[in-house]
Amino acid sequence: MSNYIIRLATEDDLKRVQELSQELMEYEKSISKNEFMFNLDWALTEEGYENYKSNISRDELFVVCDNDKVIGYMTCWINRRLPWLAYKTMEIGNLYVDKDYRGEGIGTELLNKAKELCKKNDIKYLKIDVSVDNKKAVEFYKKNGLYDYLIEQYTEIK
Repeated sequence: MSNYIIRLATEDDLKRVQELSQELMEYEKSISKNEFMFNLDWALTEEGYENYKSNISRDELFVVCDNDKVIGYMTCWINRRLPWLAYKTMEIGNLYVDKDYRGEGIGTELLNKAKELCKKNDIKYLKIDVSVDNKKAVEFYKKNGLYDYLIEQYTEIK
């Protein structure tokens, strides 16, 4: 990753983050073998905007920029909601890079940023949920040292 910068997001970045999040949702839906469970249009709503705005103030929202253009983002937070865990974990909510910029190491750099945050905050585990249908993402995370730990299973109630 040579000409790009990773920085904390500002409110000025949120519209582009919403657009990238929408791209992610549309891609996930296009590869999903089961019924797509997520609200496809959520990212572009006011609620989506407020969610990403809260990531700036309460959690971590990083953007990757090529000059002034936001080409990727990552949300992450320290998971404080699971008191039964023996260790603090950091959770990545979304990590997405514009399709025109993939294969250049940008996703790995974002993931390394999350790992740095873990070390800085004395966090032992980093976690991300990945759709089983997103084979490229599953392989990317495995290549970067993440491994399967839990399996969530669903059934549709009719």
